[in-house]
Amino acid sequence: MAVPQARARGPVAFAFQPPAVHHLSLGIGPPEVRHEAIPERGPRGSLAAALVEMLQARTADAALPAARRATQEVRIDDPRRAFVDRVLAFAFEGEALPARWGADPVADWLRARRLDELNEGESWLGILAWLGRHAEHWLPSPEILDEMPVAAAALATKEGFPRTLAWASAMLRLTRRTKDWAGLVRVLILRCALEGAFDTASLSRGVVPTPRRGGKVVEEAWKPLLLARRALMDAGHVVGAAHLTAALMATAVRREIMGDLRLHGLQARIPAWGSRSLDEKEAAELHAMLYGTRGRETAIVTFLPSAPWPAEWGGPDTHGVTRSLWRLMGGDRRLARDVFLHDGLALAAVHALGGHAMNAMAALGASRTPGALDEARTALSVAIHVGITGSTLAEDLPSKQADAVYRQLRELPEPNLALETPYGTLWDQRAEAQHAFQTSGRLQEFRRLRLVLDRPDVTDSLAPFWLLDNHSDMEVSLIRLVRLTVAGLAPPTAVECARFLRSIE
Repeated sequence: MAVPQARARGPVAFAFQPPAVHHLSLGIGPPEVRHEAIPERGPRGSLAAALVEMLQARTADAALPAARRATQEVRIDDPRRAFVDRVLAFAFEGEALPARWGADPVADWLRARRLDELNEGESWLGILAWLGRHAEHWLPSPEILDEMPVAAAALATKEGFPRTLAWASAMLRLTRRTKDWAGLVRVLILRCALEGAFDTASLSRGVVPTPRRGGKVVEEAWKPLLLARRALMDAGHVVGAAHLTAALMATAVRREIMGDLRLHGLQARIPAWGSRSLDEKEAAELHAMLYGTRGRETAIVTFLPSAPWPAEWGGPDTHGVTRSLWRLMGGDRRLARDVFLHDGLALAAVHALGGHAMNAMAALGASRTPGALDEARTALSVAIHVGITGSTLAEDLPSKQADAVYRQLRELPEPNLALETPYGTLWDQRAEAQHAFQTSGRLQEFRRLRLVLDRPDVTDSLAPFWLLDNHSDMEVSLIRLVRLTVAGLAPPTAVECARFLRSIE
């Protein structure tokens, strides 16, 4: 209570101050804050140093000296012994490590150490995202050429499909391994197309099936390209749709020519899309077979090509497109067929039929053609400059079977990337994966993903269009990439190790 002041003259009066309120006891107003030091958790001194050194070791053998020092530091009856034993179990005895790949650098380090010694993993949840974040350690290695699907899936989690396609196609062209992984490139082209993107360089040699092969042998190879073309058309990607249309049409025409030649016992080099174009000698020899004396004698007159891809999967109407080009070029069937013998001329023709004169002139100007195709080039150039008034491209063939697959690809996520984990290695960790989706606010995406996880029929129809399939060597590929990553990765810091030790107390 305040002390009263001196008495005043006249009426009795007090200068009174109200008593100070003890906020803490009454529970009103801001509470009293006391800054007391929080006692440090976890081991200290030489024990902490030994445990950190044990966690930072690159191999279990290298961690043994630090482990011995840690056990000598604490007796059996020491209260800290149980904690030290638990750390030893994480480091040496295969105790299940907390969290998923990428959540804790020390846990990742210990997982990688076990993989190097045991050649098996206890959990792969989040492994693709972890590999993607550390891609700089394995991208330069030539060993990834044997693990391209896993490498592409890991890179896509960080960089997205367009950059992954650009890297994969450039790497495979440089090493001349495109043929080995052509299926992967086709799926990447499809995944980019679903996002409205296209890389013209990706349609290199080996990606588009060769005209020498057809039927069931290459049926599956055509499907991603057909779906990609449809996605690009829906997205209004004129250049991408034209490239795929030209590649499909050129392959159909060239396959028809090869069939005619074989029927009459003739043989000539006919290039696949994206491979080396006909040189002067090859083009002259082919022209002589088709239109010279031997051509007239054998009556090679098939001008309407048949589609080499599955009929129920749609694609361009080969007969309709060919007839439209006949009309555009003044009705000369021979010249229209010659156009599709050259990639650049074929692309210019498709742009012209689509009503895109500027694109057609650009494609024509970028093309170098042999002398035997000069007449076809001149006729196409005249048609582009004179006759284009709008699109005359024939409508696509019906594609009932492809419609359902296309809708599902649009609506459902790619499970390997959505889970950041190879779908075939998920095992019994679905609940943990669902929890990760919930905590990151992606529960709705997981509900869509369940349509894939719970429906074998959906899985069977969509699996050919995923980056990773459920093959038996998946874990081998993952282990190799983890080893390449850890070889260039620095050990966890002392601060990270101390944080890990506090988290497992």
